[in-house]
Amino acid sequence: MAAVLSNDHLVRVLDVNREGETHYIVMEYVAGESAGTYMKRVKAGGRAALDEAEAVAIVAAATRGLAVAHGRGVIHRDVKPDNILIPWAEPGVRLDFAKSKLSDLGLAKPEGGAQSLGTMSHVAMGTPGYMAPEQAEDAKTAGPPADIFAMGATLYALLSGRAPFAASSLATALRDTAL
Repeated sequence: MAAVLSNDHLVRVLDVNREGETHYIVMEYVAGESAGTYMKRVKAGGRAALDEAEAVAIVAAATRGLAVAHGRGVIHRDVKPDNILIPWAEPGVRLDFAKSKLSDLGLAKPEGGAQSLGTMSHVAMGTPGYMAPEQAEDAKTAGPPADIFAMGATLYALLSGRAPFAASSLATALRDTAL
């Protein structure tokens, strides 16, 4: 499903296969770092979070990729800073935020849930702290609004330096997301 998606703001899937009981995805290599790694590096350097222009450029680019996925009926279900890759404009010197790419379609599913791809009803799949309440309740029925919620949560994290629903446990994060 992910292999049919093609856009400058999506990490290309080159191959999908299975070796015994292990399934794997071969993806395009993006020389750079994830938005999550970049955020950690910025914080280690003494800033609380990314500059507004950086965060907006990263999320705008990744959202272009998400729009292509949604246009092809694919729901990502795990949008978060660690799943947005930022390529180097100058290797090791400067990142190109406007060329950021949404990656990791490992939890993706077709819109409408016609195929569950192993997702059981009433099971949470995704990353607590970024997951929409309806996805936390039942990942099988998550649609484009859940991905849009997660992209908004990602923007919040990049601007604030923390996930919007950080908690000490999965249950607490899911409860706080639903409030």
